[in-house]
Amino acid sequence: MQQLAFRFDPAPPPAIVEALQWFRTDLDKKGWSYGRIGVMRNVDGTWSYTTSDNFGGYCGHGGPFHGSYPSFDEALGTAIARLYCGWKKISERTTDSCCKDNHRAMARKGMQWLESLEAEYGVAH
Repeated sequence: MQQLAFRFDPAPPPAIVEALQWFRTDLDKKGWSYGRIGVMRNVDGTWSYTTSDNFGGYCGHGGPFHGSYPSFDEALGTAIARLYCGWKKISERTTDSCCKDNHRAMARKGMQWLESLEAEYGVAH
């Protein structure tokens, strides 16, 4: 009886994602206004995220890493959604006397950055 030998090329290894990855954009020329996302692998293999931003003294936020998402993409998509929602409100806010045209422009610029991240990583908010 003759045996046939088959040669199977191994599948390429999955893309390696760093344990901690930061994304940042400057929303003004001086770098005082910014948007930032961090995505981190948890010890149990799940993923968490953090977001922070600053809009030229108008508003800002930041916080610790949180969440237990099954994938990097899901954590990144959730972070993008969180920032997008907040920045969309700022971009449309006209009844707040502290929110100026430059703050709305920064929010729109940030939303464009988030859309480019979505396209680059294939995630959706």
